[in-house]
Amino acid sequence: MKMTEKQQIEEMAKKIYKSAKICDCRLCQDCEYHKKGKVGKYSCQCIAIAEELINQGYRKIDEGAVVLTKEEYESLKNESADIAKDYQEMAKFYDEKCEELDQARKETAKEILQELYDACKDDTYGQVVVDFSALESLAKQYGVEVE
Repeated sequence: MKMTEKQQIEEMAKKIYKSAKICDCRLCQDCEYHKKGKVGKYSCQCIAIAEELINQGYRKIDEGAVVLTKEEYESLKNESADIAKDYQEMAKFYDEKCEELDQARKETAKEILQELYDACKDDTYGQVVVDFSALESLAKQYGVEVE
């Protein structure tokens, strides 16, 4: 849960107050924090220290949050962009190879089918008949076994 600046100041003041009881507010009722009504349960000096920490850029971050320097962020951003680019290139390469393989598969199937048709064609009558010796010869030629 993101805290407001006021909540962060109060939490810091609480922690500062617990760790080093800095002042007894009964002795400094005339300070600017008392006059502006900023003093709650914690001493005005604790609030002043907490406000200064906030003014210097200190913040409480959410649990589980990660803090990066600008350089680290830019480095990770560039690295992820490079990875994304590499992935896109690999995906394009993969798609191209799949298309090539599909085309080669179709061409090979067409060639084999034509060879089967030619091997089984009976030139005398123009009919297709099964000639197992021709099929066995084709199987040997392509280095496969047919059951």
